[in-house]
Amino acid sequence: MTAAGRASNAAEPRTYALPRVDLFHRRRLKPEHFAGIGAFRRLRTVRLAFNGLEDLPPDFDTLPDLETVDLDRNRFPREVRDRITAAHPSARMDFGS
Repeated sequence: MTAAGRASNAAEPRTYALPRVDLFHRRRLKPEHFAGIGAFRRLRTVRLAFNGLEDLPPDFDTLPDLETVDLDRNRFPREVRDRITAAHPSARMDFGS
Protein backbone atom coordinates (compact mmCIF):
# COMPACT_ATOMS: atom_id res chain seq x y z
CA MET A 1 0.00 0.00 0.00
CA THR A 2 1.37 3.43 -0.88
CA ALA A 3 1.23 6.51 1.33
CA ALA A 4 -1.80 7.69 -0.66
CA GLY A 5 -3.63 4.47 0.19
CA ARG A 6 -3.37 2.94 -3.29
CA ALA A 7 -2.19 -0.59 -3.75
CA SER A 8 1.31 -0.64 -5.23
CA ASN A 9 2.20 -2.95 -8.08
CA ALA A 10 5.73 -4.25 -7.48
CA ALA A 11 5.86 -5.58 -11.04
CA GLU A 12 5.69 -2.07 -12.56
CA PRO A 13 9.15 -0.72 -13.38
CA ARG A 14 10.08 2.50 -11.66
CA THR A 15 10.51 5.48 -13.98
CA TYR A 16 12.13 8.85 -13.38
CA ALA A 17 11.46 12.33 -14.77
CA LEU A 18 15.00 13.47 -15.52
CA PRO A 19 14.76 15.62 -18.69
CA ARG A 20 18.46 16.00 -19.54
CA VAL A 21 21.80 14.21 -19.15
CA ASP A 22 25.05 16.14 -19.72
CA LEU A 23 28.13 13.94 -19.43
CA PHE A 24 30.48 15.25 -22.07
CA HIS A 25 34.28 15.23 -21.89
CA ARG A 26 34.44 12.47 -19.27
CA ARG A 27 36.66 10.27 -21.49
CA ARG A 28 36.43 7.15 -19.33
CA LEU A 29 32.75 6.39 -19.63
CA LYS A 30 31.69 2.92 -20.71
CA PRO A 31 28.31 1.57 -21.85
CA GLU A 32 27.84 -0.16 -18.49
CA HIS A 33 27.84 3.26 -16.80
CA PHE A 34 24.49 3.84 -18.53
CA ALA A 35 22.85 0.55 -17.58
CA GLY A 36 19.30 1.32 -16.51
CA ILE A 37 19.03 4.57 -18.51
CA GLY A 38 15.77 3.23 -19.95
CA ALA A 39 14.12 4.02 -16.60
CA PHE A 40 14.39 7.74 -17.44
CA ARG A 41 11.32 7.68 -19.68
CA ARG A 42 11.01 11.48 -19.90
CA LEU A 43 14.58 12.06 -21.00
CA ARG A 44 14.63 14.62 -23.82
CA THR A 45 18.29 15.63 -24.22
CA VAL A 46 21.43 13.50 -23.95
CA ARG A 47 24.90 14.99 -24.36
CA LEU A 48 27.64 12.36 -24.30
CA ALA A 49 30.13 14.02 -26.66
CA PHE A 50 33.90 13.56 -26.35
CA ASN A 51 33.79 10.31 -24.37
CA GLY A 52 35.29 7.75 -26.76
CA LEU A 53 32.22 5.53 -26.39
CA GLU A 54 31.86 2.58 -28.77
CA ASP A 55 28.33 1.54 -27.82
CA LEU A 56 25.37 2.36 -25.59
CA PRO A 57 23.29 -0.16 -23.64
CA PRO A 58 20.21 -1.61 -25.38
CA ASP A 59 17.79 0.18 -23.04
CA PHE A 60 19.01 3.51 -24.50
CA ASP A 61 17.08 2.47 -27.61
CA THR A 62 13.85 2.27 -25.59
CA LEU A 63 13.75 5.93 -24.52
CA PRO A 64 10.51 7.19 -26.10
CA ASP A 65 10.85 10.99 -26.06
CA LEU A 66 14.42 11.87 -27.00
CA GLU A 67 14.62 15.11 -28.95
CA THR A 68 18.35 15.90 -29.00
CA VAL A 69 21.22 13.43 -28.82
CA ASP A 70 24.82 14.73 -28.95
CA LEU A 71 27.20 11.83 -29.46
CA ASP A 72 29.94 13.77 -31.25
CA ARG A 73 33.57 12.61 -30.92
CA ASN A 74 32.84 9.07 -29.86
CA ARG A 75 33.89 5.83 -31.59
CA PHE A 76 30.57 4.30 -32.59
CA PRO A 77 30.87 1.81 -35.46
CA ARG A 78 28.42 2.28 -38.33
CA GLU A 79 26.07 -0.50 -37.11
CA VAL A 80 25.74 1.13 -33.66
CA ARG A 81 25.09 4.55 -35.20
CA ASP A 82 22.44 3.01 -37.45
CA ARG A 83 20.81 1.20 -34.52
CA ILE A 84 20.63 4.37 -32.39
CA THR A 85 19.31 6.45 -35.27
CA ALA A 86 16.64 3.85 -36.14
CA ALA A 87 15.52 3.67 -32.49
CA HIS A 88 15.03 7.46 -32.37
CA PRO A 89 13.90 8.54 -35.84
CA SER A 90 12.50 11.92 -34.78
CA ALA A 91 15.45 12.94 -32.56
CA ARG A 92 18.11 15.34 -33.76
CA MET A 93 21.30 13.22 -33.78
CA ASP A 94 24.84 14.52 -33.82
CA PHE A 95 27.51 11.87 -34.29
CA GLY A 96 29.95 14.53 -35.53
CA SER A 97 33.19 13.14 -36.80
